[in-house]
Amino acid sequence: MDYIRIKNTLDKYFTEAWDLYENAFPLEERRLIDAQVNVFKNSNYHFDVIIEDGKFIGFLLWWEFDKLIFIEYFATAESIRNKGFGKLIIEDFLIRSQKPIILEVELPDSSIRKRRIEFYKRLGFYLNPHFYEIQPVHEGFSALEFLIMSFPYAISERDVRNFVEKCHPIIFKD
Repeated sequence: MDYIRIKNTLDKYFTEAWDLYENAFPLEERRLIDAQVNVFKNSNYHFDVIIEDGKFIGFLLWWEFDKLIFIEYFATAESIRNKGFGKLIIEDFLIRSQKPIILEVELPDSSIRKRRIEFYKRLGFYLNPHFYEIQPVHEGFSALEFLIMSFPYAISERDVRNFVEKCHPIIFKD
């Protein structure tokens, strides 16, 4: 597998990755294209596409901060789902990372959300019990409710608060 960093909307795999992004995540959780163009300007941000045998198979959108890495979005192409590629991609990312990693998950109130949490648990992530809400990305939507999963260890409620207070304004700034 090869990882290719996308730096703007004109890069070779951007359109394919953006189509997957729009289909994989509900509108209330994702950026619009204009906001994405602005996010590319932030040096903490990484938009990596994953290529296998010359074909696009997924993406990993992540942020690197001083003390941690935040996986914001991860998705694999529908054609390769349930074939172990997601596991391989995340395992490889964990091996390459030099800092603790966190990601947000929705509350486990549906079977798909529970399956997503179990996927990350099998990879060594801890589900931290510190619930929090953030303002919606778009007007007209309700606040978003999340829990944090962390690797390689559990984190405190204070750590979660620090992440939300210090990193979210950077992540969600247009």
